[in-house]
Amino acid sequence: IVSKQRRVQTSLLTRNIAAAVMSFTERLVVAIGEEDQRLKGRLLAVGSAFEQTRVEAMNEFDFNVVLVNVSDKCEVMSTAADQCPPGFIQVTRKQTVDNLQEYQEFFNKDGSLCTLKLNFAFQAALVKVLSWQQFWDTELLLDMKEEWMKVDPTRLVMRLELRLKMPICGKFV
Repeated sequence: IVSKQRRVQTSLLTRNIAAAVMSFTERLVVAIGEEDQRLKGRLLAVGSAFEQTRVEAMNEFDFNVVLVNVSDKCEVMSTAADQCPPGFIQVTRKQTVDNLQEYQEFFNKDGSLCTLKLNFAFQAALVKVLSWQQFWDTELLLDMKEEWMKVDPTRLVMRLELRLKMPICGKFV
């Protein structure tokens, strides 16, 4: 009985933490899109925390951000067999899109999407948003840790470390 009760408490704790993290991350993605409209995004929760395949309590949550305005300016093409191994794709600039000038910095001369430039712009907007006091004024549950963000413009993955300002289900995580 104790084991079942502990599983129920862990499950409730996990759901509440996941909801808090999801809410925070959705607000963050919206704010990034407000900071730079080119980076307007749609959040996708991925990984074991949201697929319910993690065994123990959640302490890590994974997200992808679909940059909807950039996506509208791009098309996906298969690569030639002599350029890349099978299964690789090339993301290029659409030729028939209006207002492409403001997105030009994200593309190379040949029209290929330069993911590192796009990533750098996204990280710059993220850092700016996280420095806004008004963003944090509306956040009641989560706060950034002192070593709050690992930024590396050469990687397409970022890590934010958050902490609870108050207990959830009687526990700080």
